[in-house]
Amino acid sequence: MPLKVGRHSFVVAVLDQAGSTDNTNLILEVRGDGQLSLNPTSLPACTAENSYQSQFQGVGGTAPYSFSVASGELPAGLNLSTEGLIMGTCPKEPGVYAFAVQIADGAGATSLEPLSIEVKAAEGLSSNESSGGCSTHRGNSLSPMILLALVALWRRKHPRTKG
Repeated sequence: MPLKVGRHSFVVAVLDQAGSTDNTNLILEVRGDGQLSLNPTSLPACTAENSYQSQFQGVGGTAPYSFSVASGELPAGLNLSTEGLIMGTCPKEPGVYAFAVQIADGAGATSLEPLSIEVKAAEGLSSNESSGGCSTHRGNSLSPMILLALVALWRRKHPRTKG
């Protein structure tokens, strides 16, 4: 049995007790599992104090899709619309900002994707200059390990549902 998504042709042959045979060509179409997910699953970095835009798409499930930040926070100055568009101006503070985006589909199925956005220092500034000289504070961002632990706990209490 084919496991790859796509159209697969094969021949079915039948042999009866009298020894007569017949065969026919058939096509089997293997579709994705329909599991709701988010695309892309990683985001491009942004440069401090520059505009930023990235669009999510829903995969599987049943349209329409709705997107929200379920845990952690986007970098200051960036927002996620319910249509899946992250846009705004990246903060001055460089760092890696971890968060999780939840996608919900029209049938009520949900899925959670841990993500992060790296904010890079503006060209010509060192990370010390761009953060005021001596601070390593990264706003309200969560470390990726803490975020992954939160996502694992959330998934235990909210298992994925199929549409």
